[in-house]
Amino acid sequence: MSSVLRRALGGALLLLAILPVYRLLAGRPTGPWGEATVRQAASSLGTAVWGVVVAVLVGVIVAIAAGRRHAPPAEGPARADGVLARLVLRPGPAAFALLCAALAGVLSALVAGPLLRGLLTNVDEMAMLTHARLLATGRVGADVGALGAHWLIPNTLLTDAGWVSQYPPGHLVLLALGVRAGMPHGVGLGLAALTAGASAAAFLRLFPARPLLARAMGLLLALSPLLAVFGGGLMSHLSALAFASVSVWAALRSRDGGWGWALAAGAAVGWAVTSRPWSGLLLAPVPLLVWWEARAALRWPGLLRRVAAWVGGGIPFAVGLGLYNRVLFGAPTRLGYEVAYGPTHRLGFHEDPWGHAYGLLEALGYTSADFVAFGLQILEAPVPLTLLGALFLVGAHRLGPGARVLLLWAVAPLVGAFLYWFHQPRMLFESLPAWVGLGVLGAAWLVERTRGRGRALVVGTLGASFALGLGVFAPQRLMGYRWPTETLARIRLPALPEGEPALVFVHASWNERLASRLEVEGFRADALNPLLRRNDACRLEVWLASQRDPQEDGVPSAPAPELDRDTSPGTPSGLVRVETGPDVGALIDPSRPWPEPCVRQASADRFGAVSLAPLLWQGSPPGVDGAGPRSSGTDLARSTDALFARDLGPEANRALLERLPGRTVWLFTPVEAGAAPSLLPYEEGMRLLWGGAAR
Repeated sequence: MSSVLRRALGGALLLLAILPVYRLLAGRPTGPWGEATVRQAASSLGTAVWGVVVAVLVGVIVAIAAGRRHAPPAEGPARADGVLARLVLRPGPAAFALLCAALAGVLSALVAGPLLRGLLTNVDEMAMLTHARLLATGRVGADVGALGAHWLIPNTLLTDAGWVSQYPPGHLVLLALGVRAGMPHGVGLGLAALTAGASAAAFLRLFPARPLLARAMGLLLALSPLLAVFGGGLMSHLSALAFASVSVWAALRSRDGGWGWALAAGAAVGWAVTSRPWSGLLLAPVPLLVWWEARAALRWPGLLRRVAAWVGGGIPFAVGLGLYNRVLFGAPTRLGYEVAYGPTHRLGFHEDPWGHAYGLLEALGYTSADFVAFGLQILEAPVPLTLLGALFLVGAHRLGPGARVLLLWAVAPLVGAFLYWFHQPRMLFESLPAWVGLGVLGAAWLVERTRGRGRALVVGTLGASFALGLGVFAPQRLMGYRWPTETLARIRLPALPEGEPALVFVHASWNERLASRLEVEGFRADALNPLLRRNDACRLEVWLASQRDPQEDGVPSAPAPELDRDTSPGTPSGLVRVETGPDVGALIDPSRPWPEPCVRQASADRFGAVSLAPLLWQGSPPGVDGAGPRSSGTDLARSTDALFARDLGPEANRALLERLPGRTVWLFTPVEAGAAPSLLPYEEGMRLLWGGAAR
């Protein structure tokens, strides 16, 4: 890369890190997501500004105190005579990498256990772990037939293979192995440790002449609260990053150790691709750049041998992904995301699945917000490592081979996020080690470019920033993940009798019941969302009743009402939201009277509702009539053989009860307005909520 192009790229990243480019989203038809993104990014940037003010004040104090006598030792083993530097340099390379891995694993365990209590925070994780529990029984999909509405949650779907999640198999296989071992949460801890250890080993090989700097990169990555939060959960980003880190380390090893390490690098890339295909493909060229930078030493035959081994290592994973897609989604190259959401889920500039335009301005605005938040979350430091890394790219006289590898690693996920309509800071997670490395290089560059009080100011400011981040802002952020008591009552396993299989119906909201039933009728997610926001809930209920087979109960089906199938954003002005119970509601058309079935559905929510997804992953997987593998449960200790299912009312529940005889049946629901959910005997619960026959 030429110096001019590299500086231009660094300048663009610098502007993206410090300017409120996300304001481009303000006033555009992006719906609540754009508005929330602007608010969150503005809040993050505002917090950072005040943190920078404090850090600079500390830096000024340090500069005044140091005076002209300040002369910090130069970086490098020869003059790194401080106690801390000697401690950091003492372990050998392998021991240091293991130390970083252990540190990241321990911090992740503290997040998973004492902080999150073994519970999951994202519906993606819940869908993945539920599917992984199914895979652990030897099934790729759950044979639920027409009963899918009892179990469909976001990011799951019904296919010819049965009930499945939309996710590729790589991360799911690891979770299934964790389930079989009885410790699925260990997968997250292990992947976080693998990321830190492999990255630390890679840093040492990327910067062999600057061991103290390389070890600072490894330690800061291991201490990153962002890595600990991901390690405490089970997101597939973990697999993509961990195996991308392994691929870089293995490629570096192969420069000295031969083609076997290149084969391992290819296999690691393959596993990253089977976990998150877009992220894995974007990061696949990084090992190739490692070898290209060493082409003079490897020579062309050695370079070609390693590339051939790299391709060979990835081929089995490509074949496996194609077979998985064919069995579940009908074609080797068709991913579950597109089956669930249709063509609007694809990359590029187009209308997203919610009907909002995703064009160049939206891409700039969302990517800016992601980059600002991601940079701050790496260490929670007010002077983000992304800013320091961008400064380094602009100001450095030249980039060495190690810095060029980090640059490709850092920028590839950013380009990928720019071309993808779904945005959150976590979409940049796969670039975490690279930005830690570039940020450390930027901090060192700033220190080396200054003298006297200027250097003391820089050192004091950066030191204060890192101390504020890891000592103040990171603990505050982590404490924000603590579960409120009210939420815990809704997402933890209810106390069930020991020694008997149970079927627990969870009383979800009317909207959730409608969504699952509409999906069973064949509506994809990109059509489902507009239906729910543009139609009266009662109209949808009557339409669903019209689809009933009259042979089931001998009652003729009512005529199907016309549905508003417009996919444009917004809700028609004639619809208003009414509260059907505490914290639950539905869209209604006040000009139309409700028939009795609609009144009954709304009345069933009068005490409130409980979402199914946070409980589903903790029990037996759907479609498994036996107990299946036991769950690790909440608090990393409890377990259950219960099967959780969505309550659809006594009539609709009957088919499931007939399919699963011999289980003790319960209903999990609030019994008073605003109260925590209670576990009721099924018949009692049906009479309370629905006023009808239980069986």
